[in-house]
Formats: sequence, structure tokens, C-alpha cells
Amino acid sequence: MITYDYPAIDEAIDMMTKKATEIANQTDQQQQQVKAIMGNWTGTTADAYNKLCDDLEADLRANVEILNNLKTTFGQGADEMKHQDAKGGQNVAGS
Repeated sequence: MITYDYPAIDEAIDMMTKKATEIANQTDQQQQQVKAIMGNWTGTTADAYNKLCDDLEADLRANVEILNNLKTTFGQGADEMKHQDAKGGQNVAGS
């Protein structure tokens, strides 16, 4: 018999989403701190740094979105499994 610990899986997804959001926020904060320290830093290196930070933050935000979608999909799957389990239980009880 296969059993699933739905609350534990849901909690794990929540923790991953929270951590990905925290990292994205920290990346943004770090970029702002560098800008404050460097003042009007311009040039090729500054442009490359800003692009790297922007890309990293965008990737992290995309990961948060993926995790949110995973949570929604997982919730739907869990509901369907619970429904099938209840239906199977009724079939066994009715036999």
C-alpha cells in the first residue's frame, strides 16, 4: 500500500518557496547596497554586474513562481488522490 504524507510534502514546498523568495530579496538588497557604495558606477563592468544581478533575481523569482505552480498542482493531485481513496473505500465497503 502506498501512502503519501501530504502535509509534509506541502510544508516542504512552502519552505522551498519561502527560501527562494528570501534569496531573491537578498539579491535585490545586495545589488542596492553595491549601488549605494559605488555611487554613480558606470561602464562595462557596472553594466555586466547589473545584468548579472538582474538575471539572478529574475531566475529566483521564476523559481518562486514554479514552486507556487507546483504547490497548486500538488494540491489538486492530493485532492484527486483523496477522492479516489474515498471512492475505493466505498467500493470495498459496498462489496
